[in-house]
Amino acid sequence: MGSVAKHTVIYGVGVGLNRLAGFLMLPIYTRFLTPADYGVLELLSTTVEVIGMIAGVGLVSGIFKFHAEQDNPGDKREIVSTAGIAIVVMASIAGIAGFLGADVLNGLVFPDGESIPLYFQLFFVTYVFRQAELTPLLLLRIQQRSVLFVSMSLLKLVLMLALNIYFVVFRELGILGVLTGNVIATGVSAAVLNALLIRSVGLGFSIPKFKKMVIFGYPLIFWFLGSFVFVFSDRYFLNHFTSTAAVGTYALAYRFVSVLSAIGYRPFQMVWDPKRYEIAKRDDPAPIFRQAFTYMNLGFSVLVLGLGLLTREVILVMAGNPHFHEAYKVVPILVAAQVLYHWSAYANLGLYMNDRTPVLAWVAGIGAAIVIGLNLLLIPAFGAMGAACATLIAYALRFVAIYTLSQREVALSYDWGAIRRLWLICGAVIGVKLYLQPESVVSGIALGTGFGIAAVIAIWLTVLRREERQGVAGAVQAGLRRVRRAG
Repeated sequence: MGSVAKHTVIYGVGVGLNRLAGFLMLPIYTRFLTPADYGVLELLSTTVEVIGMIAGVGLVSGIFKFHAEQDNPGDKREIVSTAGIAIVVMASIAGIAGFLGADVLNGLVFPDGESIPLYFQLFFVTYVFRQAELTPLLLLRIQQRSVLFVSMSLLKLVLMLALNIYFVVFRELGILGVLTGNVIATGVSAAVLNALLIRSVGLGFSIPKFKKMVIFGYPLIFWFLGSFVFVFSDRYFLNHFTSTAAVGTYALAYRFVSVLSAIGYRPFQMVWDPKRYEIAKRDDPAPIFRQAFTYMNLGFSVLVLGLGLLTREVILVMAGNPHFHEAYKVVPILVAAQVLYHWSAYANLGLYMNDRTPVLAWVAGIGAAIVIGLNLLLIPAFGAMGAACATLIAYALRFVAIYTLSQREVALSYDWGAIRRLWLICGAVIGVKLYLQPESVVSGIALGTGFGIAAVIAIWLTVLRREERQGVAGAVQAGLRRVRRAG
């Protein structure tokens, strides 16, 4: 857990700086891009993503598992090289097909002409470069080279932001400026990362290893497609039943909610995904998995409190266009859905360990049907609020299914008493804050901060055990001593 915590903090710093830069760009984007522009970008992105899910045949999900299963260093290198070559080849085929078929896709997604085919073409070029980045970044995670991983990510971010500011603000290219900057920055990043990959593992391709990864990964295509339906189908229903501007406002709410994934789960996942297969080989891994799940939720709770208590005020201050201000209303519901989403990702170990990926395909298919039905039922009547509620209900049902099926394969215990107390505290303070919503931004910030402090104290006293409180206090004191010595 100490190793997990160390690298999680490093990844967290990098991801946090990425998210901070994104939020600092909000005043620019919301002044130079309209809600309709946001909606177009969201629909372009989600359409390309679903095509990429099919093209990838789930190879990425198997790299950690098959790499951990190999004992010979040469076989480990061959697993990585084989996956990297296959991913780039399949992404290139999908990218070329999408580039050539941009006119058809544009007509299907934007029948009213809100977009132009060039936007799709630029998105497909970026998609190929992003897929080329995947394997080198996964190798850095396997090697626990978190500092290099974060450094490369930050360099790409700086380049992307500089290009976006130039093309959007100074050249006034709008959506085209955002897409052009993304293509250049992602292309440069992919070239550098793949040079590092080739230097580390060489170039080699094993057909037997490729077949093994495909057999494991192809059912995950349906899982990824189901996840796409869960996360993004509501945008298309909103676009059909309301407007593209409503999609843009909803997308802004998701940008805030994505902080939970980006800062709360992503840094932890980057360490945990390759490591959990090693931990599972131990004689008694259950205590580590139980402890990690509790600590993961404690990390979530801090971000959830911030999102639930202060998002409205942040949006009012940072979003220049008043049409964006309504985005805060759906944030608490989407945050709850994100927590359940990450619970499912944590609890699926048994299915992955025992090669039960076809089960995930069935869960994804049934879940997709449920969320589509909920979207059809709730969005026409309640708009964005209906979309958020449909997402929450669907994620809750999916977690129950994944948890139950995975426990049958590998039984792990969870401290549900502590988890229940934690989320009751968070839900109570956020609910009261929303009920007492003051009109003044300053009053809202003060009230939210006060509620947040009260919630943290309650969590400290009722969720953490005494030995855990002592451990946290000792770690803080040790850190302060190191700071004083360094000073």
